[in-house]
Amino acid sequence: MLCVDANLLTDYLDGVDAARAFLKEYETEPWAVPSLALFEVYMGAIYGHPRGTVDDVYEATREFEVLGIDDGTVLRAARLQEELKGEGVELGFVDAILVAAADEVGATFATNDGTPLQSEVRERIHVVEYPGA
Repeated sequence: MLCVDANLLTDYLDGVDAARAFLKEYETEPWAVPSLALFEVYMGAIYGHPRGTVDDVYEATREFEVLGIDDGTVLRAARLQEELKGEGVELGFVDAILVAAADEVGATFATNDGTPLQSEVRERIHVVEYPGA
């Protein structure tokens, strides 16, 4: 399963060639998005990025499994943050929850956001870089 970050999902919905090419590499896998990242994309639609409306985002993301954020997810995120802090790396709060949501279901997390791509994170969570536009 490939779990996408808001940056990749936004580019995909906007028809960015790099996003479509990246996701084509994973077309045989199910796609997922953490509910918090999907919310970011809904809020982005209100302000024009991605283009379209909240309803457009809703319709376009029905092929994605939406990963819920619950007590187990936030505990996993806190434990990950605690381990990483011991190595001098700190994920942003949202990033910690997003990678924990992906890890919770054994998914690969796809992003072009810097901190989740650091080696200390990648030693614990399977993260792949979406190169972006």
